[in-house]
Amino acid sequence: MINDKDNQSKFKVVENIEFKKILNNNHLFSYVQLIVDLKSCTNFGYEFLIRGPVNSRLHAADKLFYFAKELGLQRNLEIASINLHLNNASNSSLNGCFTINLTPTLLLDEEVQNILINYKFPHKIKIEFTEHLNIEDWKPINKHIEKLKCYGYDFWLDDVGCGYFDLSLVNEIKPDVVKLCIKIISKLNFDESLIKDISQLVENVHKYGGMVLAEGVENANQLTIIKNLNIDLAQGYFFGKPTPLI
Repeated sequence: MINDKDNQSKFKVVENIEFKKILNNNHLFSYVQLIVDLKSCTNFGYEFLIRGPVNSRLHAADKLFYFAKELGLQRNLEIASINLHLNNASNSSLNGCFTINLTPTLLLDEEVQNILINYKFPHKIKIEFTEHLNIEDWKPINKHIEKLKCYGYDFWLDDVGCGYFDLSLVNEIKPDVVKLCIKIISKLNFDESLIKDISQLVENVHKYGGMVLAEGVENANQLTIIKNLNIDLAQGYFFGKPTPLI
């Protein structure tokens, strides 16, 4: 008799194989989600999001990265995603910039450095740092940030206020855009204690010339609150869901 654990193991093996096929055959797709400029009420740009084939169980990004981590292929997936997104940014007719997610330590990777240095349109690209592990020393990463800024890249910090990205890190690396964690934005309707902290963050970021983005805006009330907080940019289902890049 086959139990649930046996079934789960079989599904995992199948999905491991499917992931390798997706990666090896470059069956990856760029989706985009709109970023709105709250000051000018115009489109600021788009965030690139990676997806697997539509009819695949590994269509969602979290599924792709789960199996990439399981198989020790996270670097491979990120590099494949970067190459795909940069190529699509070059050929896209959409107006505005594009953000591309990157694990900060990959900025130390020679292949990633070469990809970014040799890209023809760096002014269109914002590197958005994502991180799920603590980085104790940002100095080597900062050196590459400064180098790539000379080429025209901007650097954003994702998920600030959740996990390892906090105000002290913002003050250390001074990203061009600070993205407030989606969990924080989801609490704005009922947690007034967040307002003071967000106000302080916005003030600090504006002092050095950066901007703040509210991620995960889903309703008009949240939009009103973030506008009152002098937040610069916004993103979320209220403005549009991720869609395939056409």
